[in-house]
Amino acid sequence: MNIHVPQSPVGGHSDLTRQLPDFWVTKPVDELADEQNVAPVADIGELSLPSLTADEASAFMEALGR
Repeated sequence: MNIHVPQSPVGGHSDLTRQLPDFWVTKPVDELADEQNVAPVADIGELSLPSLTADEASAFMEALGR
């Protein structure tokens, strides 16, 4: 999967903008994950908050409309 973010139209009106590299770049998700040294989550439980109560989790899901 690729996430496309358009290139920034940095048009040099000042020396500073001419020195800045393009901020927006397009990279495949796997390349970005590799650069950030992260891996896919193997167990969804890894994303849970231990301090989250059942009532808080229910309220959150209700707010999401589920």
